[in-house]
Amino acid sequence: MSESRVSFEEVRSSGVEPSEPSVHELLNDATVWLQYARGVTATLADLVHEAEGVDCKQLALSLEAVAAMMQAGTERVGRAHARWTWDAGLTQSSS
Repeated sequence: MSESRVSFEEVRSSGVEPSEPSVHELLNDATVWLQYARGVTATLADLVHEAEGVDCKQLALSLEAVAAMMQAGTERVGRAHARWTWDAGLTQSSS
């Protein structure tokens, strides 16, 4: 099997690796994940307020899921920031 490799100069000259999502796509994904986390948190809060008893193990699992959704959103924001900074650097170096 032959692998095609892209040199640093090719990536630098093109500015964007084809398989890498754009800043806008990353921020949109981050927004979706953070909205999911907000929705699940609001639902959990309502359930806890209305419940006569709380199953601590189930609540803990639910909170871990919220944490995972927030982590996914936060990672995408970080990747978007890095991408934006990289693109800005390429723009400045080509001027």
